[in-house]
Amino acid sequence: MRTACIVCTAIVFCCTLFTLPAFAAAGALIPISLRCENLTDPQGLDVKAPRLSWQVESARRGEVQSAYRILVASSEATLAQEQADLWDSQKVASNRTFGVVYDGKPLASHQQVFWKVQVWDKAGEASDWSKPARWTMGMLDPSQWKAQWIGYDIFRHSDPPDAPFDGAKWIAFSGDKPLNAPKGMRVFMTDFTPPTWCRSSMTYLPLGLRSARNGVSSLIFCQSSMVRSMPNARAMAMEWSTALVDPPRTTVSRIALRNDPFIALARAMVGQQISVKAAQSIWTRLNACVEIFAPSEILALEVAALRAAGLSERKAAYLLDLARHLDSGTIDPTRWKAMDDQEVIADLIRVKGIGRWTAEIFLIFHLQRPDVLPVDDLGIQRAISLHYNRGRPLSEARMRKIGQAWAPWRSVASWYLWRSLDAVAIPAK
Repeated sequence: MRTACIVCTAIVFCCTLFTLPAFAAAGALIPISLRCENLTDPQGLDVKAPRLSWQVESARRGEVQSAYRILVASSEATLAQEQADLWDSQKVASNRTFGVVYDGKPLASHQQVFWKVQVWDKAGEASDWSKPARWTMGMLDPSQWKAQWIGYDIFRHSDPPDAPFDGAKWIAFSGDKPLNAPKGMRVFMTDFTPPTWCRSSMTYLPLGLRSARNGVSSLIFCQSSMVRSMPNARAMAMEWSTALVDPPRTTVSRIALRNDPFIALARAMVGQQISVKAAQSIWTRLNACVEIFAPSEILALEVAALRAAGLSERKAAYLLDLARHLDSGTIDPTRWKAMDDQEVIADLIRVKGIGRWTAEIFLIFHLQRPDVLPVDDLGIQRAISLHYNRGRPLSEARMRKIGQAWAPWRSVASWYLWRSLDAVAIPAK
C-alpha cells in the first residue's frame, strides 16, 4: 500500500513538473490580428508610411503589453530568419498596439512587404513572434501612370477640327425639310409628363442638351415649381447647334434630385416598423389623396382618409403633427442651415413620432451633415461591435468614444459601417 502511494505521488509530481512550462507559455501575451492601415494584408496602398496595428491576448487576467518590436522585410524568407532588411523598430517600451507608423527604408511602388511583431508582458516576458502579415504598395508617383484614358481625348490639347457633316442627316420635325434644311440653330419642342415626385417638390428637371457655338454641350433645366400644376407640360426640350457636336468635351451639370423636408420626414414616419414594400404601397396611396404632397394639403384631409391609405391611427397623428408644425412655421427648415446638428435634432424631436434616430438619419441623408454617428441604429451597433469588440455588444458611451477618432467625418464612417455588413467578396482570378 505504501509503495502504491509513493508511485502515485511520483507520477503526480512528474506530471506537474512537465506541465508547468505549458501553463507558463499559455499565460504569456500573444500578438494576433496584425493589420496595416486597419486592413488585413492590404494591397495597393498609396500611403508612403503605413500605420501598423495588432491585438494581444493572454490567459492571465490583468495582463498588459509593456513593449513591442516590429520586423519588416522585403521577402517572407528573410523575415522567417528573424532579419529585417527594411525596418527593425528594436524593442520599444510602450503599451501602444494601434497606429504605429512605419519608419524604415523608403518603399517603392508595387513593392510587397512582410512584417511581424513581438511583445512583452508587464513582467517583461517576451512572446513568440506573431504569424507574418503583409501589404503591397500601390502607385506612389503620378508620373508612373502609363495607361491611356478611356475615351476620345484629342480635343483636350488641340483646337477642335471642323465638324464632319459628310453623310449626316437632319433630325426632322413638323414643317422642316430634312434633306434641305440650312445649317443654323434649331429649337425642338416636346410634350412630357412630370412624375408625381417632381410635381410635389421644389427641384430641377433636366429638359435636354444645349450645345453652344464652341461645341461644349450642357444641360438645360427648368424649376419644377413651374410645372407642378401642369400634368402635361409643354416646354423647350432641346436647343441644338448644328455648328459642332463634341461629346468628349460635354459638360454635364449634376443636380441631385431630393425631396423637400416634409416629404423626407413623412416617408420616414410611414416606413417605421414595416417592410419596404408595405411602406411604398402606403406612400403611393397617400400621394393619390392629394394633388401636391404638402403640409397644407395633408392638414385638409380627414383622419379617416389617412387611415384608408393604410396609416395606423398613431402614424396618422404623427403625420398631422408634422404637417401642423411645418405649416404654422413653428419648425422652419430655412433656419436649419444656421443651426448645428444638436439644435436641428432638438427642433425635430418636438414633432410626435420623430425621435433622435429619425433626426440623425435625416441629418445624414437629407441635410448631408458630415459628422453624425447614429449610435441608436441597429446596423451601426452591430458593425461597431463586430469590428471593434469581436461581436460583443458595446455601450452607447463606448461607441461614441470609438467614434471620436472619426470626427469630423462620422457620417462617412457610418456609411462604411453600414456597407461593411453586406460587403461583397471579390472573386479570385
